Amino acid sequence: IFKTTDGGKTFKEIDVTHLIKVMGNGDGRQFGESIAVDPDNPNIIYAGGDVTSDENSKSGLIKSTDGGETWEPVIGYDDLGLFSETTLWPTWTENVARCTMKGAYQTQNGVSAIAITGGKVYVATAKAGEANVHVADVKTDQFTALSKDLPTEYYPSRINIEPDGDLLISYMAGLAFQGTAGGGYRYSPATGKVEQLLDEGGFGSIW
Repeated sequence: IFKTTDGGKTFKEIDVTHLIKVMGNGDGRQFGESIAVDPDNPNIIYAGGDVTSDENSKSGLIKSTDGGETWEPVIGYDDLGLFSETTLWPTWTENVARCTMKGAYQTQNGVSAIAITGGKVYVATAKAGEANVHVADVKTDQFTALSKDLPTEYYPSRINIEPDGDLLISYMAGLAFQGTAGGGYRYSPATGKVEQLLDEGGFGSIW
């Protein structure tokens, strides 16, 4: 992770590879940002990995409370049990990492998107067949499924925040640019209502 405090003139590298790992050119690279800064408190930052760094790593989601200087695993997220498989990272080594689905290291996408608004952190996970968008209070990190009315058969690709605080959540049928199915939904944190906006095709993002 790289941090700047001078508008991008210089950057400081902060190594988190002992916690999570990400392959920039792997499947799912067209999905959303797996790092987000709390707009109400920029010292709070969440970041997600394609996989954990190894089999003993405590979570695929990590958090900083000091502006990215130090990071800790988010145990409340790991308690969801989404990182239930293992893979060699990379394939030609003996390093075993935890991941969300069966497959080689370049097929993993883990935490696919993160958004923070209104004191809540929303985390999308590349895992089908069960709830894959979750929410927690940034003060407690106790995650629950966002809504039973959101799809589970597709992978959530991005979470965008509208000016009124509603969430726009896009979905794809697969990680390798499989855009033939998916959809787009609006979720209202104020009411808990889910509205389907798009029902044909997969979407990397909607605004």
